[in-house]
Formats: sequence, C-alpha cells, structure tokens
Amino acid sequence: MDIRKLRKSDVKQLEYIENELFDNPFSEKSCMEELSLENRLYIGLFDENNMLGYAGASVAFEVADIIKVGVLKSEQGKGYGKMLLASLIEMLAKVGVTEIILEVEHQNYKAINLYLSFGFEEISERKNYYGENSHAKILRKELKNEN
Repeated sequence: MDIRKLRKSDVKQLEYIENELFDNPFSEKSCMEELSLENRLYIGLFDENNMLGYAGASVAFEVADIIKVGVLKSEQGKGYGKMLLASLIEMLAKVGVTEIILEVEHQNYKAINLYLSFGFEEISERKNYYGENSHAKILRKELKNEN
C-alpha cells in the first residue's frame, strides 16, 4: 500500500470512486479542476496502480477544509479511511495548517465516529444542508504547530 499526492493522471480513478460513493459526484472535469488548484491537497491510497480511496482538502493560510474522504465500497472496513485521514492531517500540518474544519451528513455515523476518534469536535449544525431532513454537522480540529 502506498499513499501519495494525486496527479492529473489519476483523474479517471478518482472519478470512478466519486461515482461509486456519492449522490452528487464530481465529474471528470471537476476532478481535473480540483487537482489543478494550488490551494488543494488530494492524496490517494494505492495498491500497486489501483486507487482504493482518497482524501482531499482546500487550504487557506492556516485553515484547511476537508472536502472529501472516500474508500471504495469493496475496501471499506479495512482501516483505509483512517490511514488516509491520518496522512492528510500530517501533510496539512507540514504546510502550516493549525485548524481543520469539515462538514459531514448528520446520519453518516461511520464518518462521524472516524472524525471524533481523531479529535474533531462538533461546533455547529446546518439544517437541511444536504436536502430536506439531511443536516450537516460541522466539525473542527486544532493542530498543534510543532515546526
């Protein structure tokens, strides 16, 4: 297993995972645009050349916003999401991020428990953010800057 920054050549695999996991997935064009933005950090977990999952964040000075974390359905439950999140947090800390924010659907208990296990705390909720009766929990984590 290898975790590395995503490249434009990974866009087809990224789009595949998007389509498998999300109701409103990024298109191939959106994936390419995301990977091209300087303030984005996307990493992927690979088994040889096969992407099993990915995580991405936008960075604005010392604050990062986790955009997505996703693992292929066939590979879930193996700790890969945890590996990706740990690597993403480590990489964000290395570029000077001191605060990470994210939003997660209020009934996505697996993801919520994962984030809480990494020290994220709920700071707010956005009612009907994802649609009728589908709320977003806003979570936050402070990083200790040891540079």
